Amino acid sequence: MSSHPVPLLLRTLKFPPSLTPAAFLYVLLFAACLTQSCQAAAFKSPVPCYPLKEFDNRDWKAIASAFEGATELQFGQHWKPAPEKAFRPARVRIGWRGDRLLFFAELQDDHIHTVAKSRNEEFFKTSDVFELFAGIPGAEAYIEYHVSPNNILFQLGIPSLAMLKSTFSKNLRPIMIRDNNALNRSKVENGRWLVYGELPASSLPGAKLPLKGRVWQISFCRYDYSARGKSYVLSSTSRHKKPSYHRRHEWRPVRFLEAAR
Repeated sequence: MSSHPVPLLLRTLKFPPSLTPAAFLYVLLFAACLTQSCQAAAFKSPVPCYPLKEFDNRDWKAIASAFEGATELQFGQHWKPAPEKAFRPARVRIGWRGDRLLFFAELQDDHIHTVAKSRNEEFFKTSDVFELFAGIPGAEAYIEYHVSPNNILFQLGIPSLAMLKSTFSKNLRPIMIRDNNALNRSKVENGRWLVYGELPASSLPGAKLPLKGRVWQISFCRYDYSARGKSYVLSSTSRHKKPSYHRRHEWRPVRFLEAAR
């Protein structure tokens, strides 16, 4: 069944025999434009994020169970007409509890590749990476946190996009941070790797408590490298029109709700 109401509606409509091919084509083009508009509006509407019950965040089975039925975001390559051949699916599910966003990602990967060795080395230039971008609407500062398949972290506290481009584009060291309040943990399995993370409000510039009813801007992204690390595939949960993860106006707004799932 189609997930979009417009194509489904077209299949149920009965067009009169007198409808010319040109008029029918116009109807199809109108429906396609309407579908694209509905999709764009859906990406701009806040994604619901529901509270999760307590679970053992050291137990991967408990983590997977806790996120069953949680809001899910799919990775894609929205800047392309169709995903490239080397693209592999991934998803991340989100929830919250107390003062923090919780997330659980599952990333299919034919060649899990990493040479990451130490915290805050720029391993995204050579290795598979799962990335979290987060900010508060109206606040210029935001964060960019990476984790590798072998559980190495890279964290940036970015004052503003303008400063990133003008001041720190060639040297990220001044904005590298060590946020020990946030949690990112990874695990490698056969043909995929997993990431569990927690982002407290204290890690996000401008974030306020309580979380209930508040909106954050969030984007999950990845670098999926080839077996030898010579090439990579980009993908994101945001509907980016260009392959640039820092396009904040295209990040997904997420609203923290109280209602139980």
